[in-house]
Amino acid sequence: MEIKEIAKDVYACMQEDKGFGCNSSGFINLGEGLVVDTFWDLNLTQKLFDLYGSIATKPPKKLMNTHHNGDHCWGNQLFKGSEIIGHKLCAEAMQREAQLPAACCKWVSSPRIIFLRT
Repeated sequence: MEIKEIAKDVYACMQEDKGFGCNSSGFINLGEGLVVDTFWDLNLTQKLFDLYGSIATKPPKKLMNTHHNGDHCWGNQLFKGSEIIGHKLCAEAMQREAQLPAACCKWVSSPRIIFLRT
């Protein structure tokens, strides 16, 4: 996993493509901080969080999920107190997946989800 600055205060966190469940994340280190997508599991997301922590002076207060697939949001619970931003359909899909084992979806009930207009 590596982090690269792609513009001033804009970063990409990329992980090696090992197949199913692999994605990248973004971080904007301005204002309260914004993370775009988390990772598939808590271990990978913790590494992501730590990498962003090496850049930012405070934990990010905003987290955007581009969609509901697990490799983009199953690490959300590590961003305690962060506001989650996503499309209404993303939030609805997360609610449907609340049937998954509790260890996978604590993020469904804890953070407040902000809906974007369609």
